Amino acid sequence: MVSDNRRHQRRTVNIAAKLAATPNGPLRDCVVIDISEGGARLEIDPVEDAPQEFTIVFGPNGHPCRQCRVVWRANKQVGVAFCKTA
Repeated sequence: MVSDNRRHQRRTVNIAAKLAATPNGPLRDCVVIDISEGGARLEIDPVEDAPQEFTIVFGPNGHPCRQCRVVWRANKQVGVAFCKTA
């Protein structure tokens, strides 16, 4: 049995989203696989092209959105931590 030491409980979801490396840059498609208060697991193809830090956009008008940083990469998925907002 694998131990899960995460601080926040994850919810399994299947949400189409976009990621933006820069504020006015192009948007890339991704899928949110699971999410918690502190981060998420995303499916991105190709995963190598995902920037180390980016904004994930959940809505078509640019909101809601969250700043993220990649904490791991594997296959077509990345784990991200949500950055604290001031």
